[in-house]
Amino acid sequence: MDISSIIDGVNGTEGVGDVSESGLIGKFVNRTVNHINAVRANALRLDQAALFPGIYETTEKHDLSKLSDPEMIPYVWITESYRCKAEGEPFEFPPGMKEKGDEATIHHIKNNRHHPEFHDDSWDGQLGSNRDAPDGSMVDATAMPDEDIAEMICDWFAVAQERGTSVREWADNNINIRWMFLPRQEELINDLISFFEAKK
Repeated sequence: MDISSIIDGVNGTEGVGDVSESGLIGKFVNRTVNHINAVRANALRLDQAALFPGIYETTEKHDLSKLSDPEMIPYVWITESYRCKAEGEPFEFPPGMKEKGDEATIHHIKNNRHHPEFHDDSWDGQLGSNRDAPDGSMVDATAMPDEDIAEMICDWFAVAQERGTSVREWADNNINIRWMFLPRQEELINDLISFFEAKK
């Protein structure tokens, strides 16, 4: 994936400031491409272990929707908000951008199969007050196929690798609290987490 061509493709975009590798767009593109590469590396491990043959090819399009409309510009700001929070810096969304960020997030999770919400036709599109925490309602993920669950775990581990956090803790705080899974699916999730934990 050519980072500079992605950055060049958004040159002149309003509302994002410096459109260079050191500006907001560049930081966002670099972070997103690094994340995609980490997901694909995790998928390759599953593929090579013959746990999910072909999953490496499946993840070829992982999160690519974030690099185009209607997701890209709002996700530039979402990514910057996470960076500021992690570094203890103040952050404020530009006027109207938080709402656009929520819309972009809903678009993203309803168009990417590795999100449990993709598989719940009854999900109302509400993100809750904290986009990263359970909000009291549970998304029905029982129709989520095993291959999509495997990509989800590759995604969780890529985020954990980036942030230095625990996937096991994330799972314990969300499985059958935020997302409802069948016992068989929960067992698969735990097996995949154990696989990655053992491969550190």
